[in-house]
Amino acid sequence: MVAEALRDRRRLPLSYYVPGRDEATERDVDPMRLLLVDGHSYLEAWCRRADAVRLFRLDRVLGLTVLD
Repeated sequence: MVAEALRDRRRLPLSYYVPGRDEATERDVDPMRLLLVDGHSYLEAWCRRADAVRLFRLDRVLGLTVLD
């Protein structure tokens, strides 16, 4: 689903686990690219909540939806 949103340039609402705060947050992100760093997959995206580019580790994404 992430690759599809990236390819089609579609926003992704996602639920993301933040281990430092031990909580899940809701984010709307505009995908930019996928990265592999030290064996972990990341989504680099513009986070509308932070109003900045953020990296989201894919194994910490709890749920997501691809918007039309």
